[in-house]
Amino acid sequence: MMTGAGVLFRRELKSDLLSPIAVIVAVAYLVLAGALFMSQFFLMRSLDLRAFFDLQPFLLAVILPAVSMRLWAEDRQLNTLELLLSLPLKPAALVLGKYLAALTFFALILGGTWTLPAMLSGLGRPDLGPVLTGYLGLLLLGAMYLALGQFVSGLCRDQLVAFVISLVACQGLYLIGTDFIAAAMDGWWPGLGGFLQQHVGVAAHIAALQKGVVDGRDVAYFLVLTGVFLVLNGVWMEGRLRPRARAAFATACALSLGIAVAAHSVLQQLPLGRADWTATKAYTVAPATRELLRGLDVPATVRLYLSAPEKMPTAMRMLERDLRDALEELRLASAGKLHYTVSHMDASAAVAGAGAGGSSASLEATAGRKGIRPFQVQSIDADELGVRLVYAAAAVTYKDRPEEVIPQIMPETLESFESQVVSRIYRMTLAEPPKIAIVAPYAERTMDANVIHLLRQLGMNAREQMLDDQYRYLPAALEQEGYPIQRIRLTEQEPIPLGTRALILVDPGDLNDRQRYELNRYLVEGGALFVAAQRYQFQYTPQERGVSAIPHTQPVGVDPLLDGWGLGIRQEILFDAESRILTLSGGGPFTQALPVQAPIHVFVSQSQMNQSLSVTNRLPPLLYLWGSALTVQGDTLKTHGLTRETLFTSSARSWLVPQAEYNNFSPSKPTAGPLPLAVWVRGTFPDRYAGQPVPAWPSAAPVDPMTARPLKPVAAEKPAPPGPPSALIPKPGQLILTGCSEMFKQSLITQEGHLPFFLNAVDALVSGGKLTGIQNRRPTTQALTTVSAVAKTWYRFFTLGFMPLIIIGAGLTQAAWRRRRRGIAVA
Repeated sequence: MMTGAGVLFRRELKSDLLSPIAVIVAVAYLVLAGALFMSQFFLMRSLDLRAFFDLQPFLLAVILPAVSMRLWAEDRQLNTLELLLSLPLKPAALVLGKYLAALTFFALILGGTWTLPAMLSGLGRPDLGPVLTGYLGLLLLGAMYLALGQFVSGLCRDQLVAFVISLVACQGLYLIGTDFIAAAMDGWWPGLGGFLQQHVGVAAHIAALQKGVVDGRDVAYFLVLTGVFLVLNGVWMEGRLRPRARAAFATACALSLGIAVAAHSVLQQLPLGRADWTATKAYTVAPATRELLRGLDVPATVRLYLSAPEKMPTAMRMLERDLRDALEELRLASAGKLHYTVSHMDASAAVAGAGAGGSSASLEATAGRKGIRPFQVQSIDADELGVRLVYAAAAVTYKDRPEEVIPQIMPETLESFESQVVSRIYRMTLAEPPKIAIVAPYAERTMDANVIHLLRQLGMNAREQMLDDQYRYLPAALEQEGYPIQRIRLTEQEPIPLGTRALILVDPGDLNDRQRYELNRYLVEGGALFVAAQRYQFQYTPQERGVSAIPHTQPVGVDPLLDGWGLGIRQEILFDAESRILTLSGGGPFTQALPVQAPIHVFVSQSQMNQSLSVTNRLPPLLYLWGSALTVQGDTLKTHGLTRETLFTSSARSWLVPQAEYNNFSPSKPTAGPLPLAVWVRGTFPDRYAGQPVPAWPSAAPVDPMTARPLKPVAAEKPAPPGPPSALIPKPGQLILTGCSEMFKQSLITQEGHLPFFLNAVDALVSGGKLTGIQNRRPTTQALTTVSAVAKTWYRFFTLGFMPLIIIGAGLTQAAWRRRRRGIAVA
C-alpha cells in the first residue's frame, strides 16, 4: 500500500507545485498572513508571534479548503475518478497519497513564513520556544483541516461546494472551542457547550501550543480527529457504489465520531506527557519550588474548595482539571511532601446556612468560618448576561500553623497559582511570619453618616471609600501574597513596629529629623528598606499646538540620609528618547482623549535591566513615569564597605536638563545615558547620627488633609529637647532605591511590570530572593526597542515581499520553460 501511496503522492505533489492555482494560494496566504501581522507589529512593540498564531485558525480555515477542495471533486468533475479507482491500488493508498501531498504542500507554504521569526531574531532575542510550538500547533491544525477538507471533497462533485462546506466546518470546529460560543450554547442547553468545547472544539487545544507547552493530550486530539476523517474518507471511497452505501456510510460516520469523542475523553484523563519549551519554564515546576517542598519536615496539604464543574460557568468548567494538574505536578516534584484534596461545594447551601444564622455544621459552614465563601462570576443564560455564585478557593496547612487561604482562584490567575501556594508554605516554615510595614501618604475624607450607612447596606467597605489612597494596591498585593502588613505614618504614635522584616517607603515627602533618624536606625541595625521617591510631577495643559507639561517639584525628605551613604536622587529632569505614549483626558462629558508622547514618559525595556539578579530577571517592561535618575557615588559606597548592584537604567539615548532650563519638554541635549534608575545596596550602613543627640519627636502639628503630611509647626512653638547621643550597633542591612514613585500608584501599578517589580523587590529584601525564582517564571515577552523608519520599511518588504516574489519568479520561470518545451515539441 505504501508503494502505491508514494506513487500517487509524487504525482499529486508535482501537480500542486506546478499548478498556477498553487502559486496564487501560496502568495495569497503569505501576503495576507504577513500583512495582518505586520500591520500591528511595530505598534504592539512585542517580540513574539502570538498575534500571528492567533489569526491562523481563521486564515487557515479559508486557505486550506481551497487546497483540499480539488482532491476528489476535481476527479469527479473530469470523470477521472473511476479511472483512478480502477488502478491496482487500494482506496486507503489513494486517500493517503492525496492527503500526504496536500499536507506537504501546506508545510511548504507555512515554511514560507520563516521571515517572521527571522525578523524577530534580527530585532532582539525572542523566546523561540513558543515560536516552535506555535508552528507545531499550526502544522497539527492544518493536518486536521486538510483531512476534513479531503473528506468533504470526496462527498462533493463541485469544487466550490466542497470549498464552502469545508470552510464552514473548519470555522465551526474552532468557534465551538471558544468560551463565548460555548457559553451561549450552555445558556440554551446546559452542559452542551462545555462538552463540545472540551471534546470537539479546536481553540482550547491549540492555545497551550501557542503559549509554548506541548501537551500529549492536545497532540492526541489533533491526531485522533485527523485519523477519523481520513478513515471515513477511505470508507466512502471504498463502499460508495455498494448497495445501501449511504445508510452504511452514515452509520460509519456516527460510530467513528462517537468513538473519537470517547477516545478523546479517555485520553484527556491519561498522563500523556508534557513539555514546556518556554525559556523561563513558565509552565513547569520551578527548581526553587522543588527544593523548598522536598525540604519540608512534614507534608503540607492543599485543600481545594470548588463548585462542581456542571455548576460552574462555561469559562470555568476546566478549572478543576487545570488545578488538579498543577497540584499533581507539585506533588510529584515534592517527592511526597505535598498532598492535596478536592471538596465539591454547594453555593446555595452556603447561602441557606448564612440565612439560618451560620450555625450549620455543613462543609460550607466550616469553610465559611475559615474565610472561604462563594463569590459571584458572570454567566450567560438564554442569551442574557447574569451572575452565578461559585466556590473556587484553596486552603494550605502545614504542621500546627494557622491555615492560609487563597480566597479566589480564576482561570486568568492560574499562572500564579504555584507562586501563591508555595509562598504560603514557605512563610509557614519560618519561625515567625515576616512582618512588613508600609509608609505611603493617604488622607481621610469626611463622609455623611447617611452615605456611610448606604455603602454598608450595599456591602461596600465604607472605610475604603473614605480614604484618598493612591497606593492602596501595595498593601493589598502583599496581603494577597500572605504577608502580615501594617500601614504606618512613621510618627511617635505610629512608629516602625518591632520585628519588621522589611519597611516600604513610597513618596515620603518632607520628613522631619526624627523620622529620618528612625529610618537611619532601622537600616543601620540590619533592616531592609525599599524607597521609591521622585523629584517632579507634571501637569499637562492642552494648547493650540499640542500639550504643555509644567513640572512641580516634590520634597524628597530622605535626601540627607542618602547623601551620607553615597546615594541620591538627581535634581535634573530626566528625559529619554525611549518613551511611551500616554492618553490624557480632561474633565467634562465632551472632552476628547489626547495621546501624548514625551521624553518624560521614560520606558525601561528588558535590555536595560540586570538579568543576573532575581529582582529584574525576565521582568516585563516598566513605565518610569516622570521618574528621576539616581546619583551613585562608587567611592563613597566603597569607603563604607557597601556593595551596589544596578537593577535597571535609562537607555543610551537619555539626557538630563536642569529645571531652570526646562521649556516644555526641552530639545534633546547630548545623551548622558545609560543612567541608574534603581539600585540594590547591601552591607553595614554607617550611622548618620553617630555621636549626635537623638532628635526628639516634634510636638503634635496640624495635618494637611490632602497629603496627610504634618504642616510646619507654629514659629512661636518651642522644639522639644533632644535625646541622648545616638549609639546604634550596626548590622548588615539592605536598601533598594528607585527614583520613581508614580509607577506604584493605583492608576499604573497593574500595568507593565510595576507590580512584579515591587513584589520581587520585597521578596529579595525579605527572603533573599527565594520566592523570586518562582514569581519570575511568569511568561514574559521582550519589548521592541525603537526602530528607524528605514529599518521598518526593510523589514516590511522582507516579511511581505521576499518569499512571494521568489514564488512568483519560480512560477513564471516554470511557465516560460513549459512554453518553450511546448514550442520545441511543435517545431
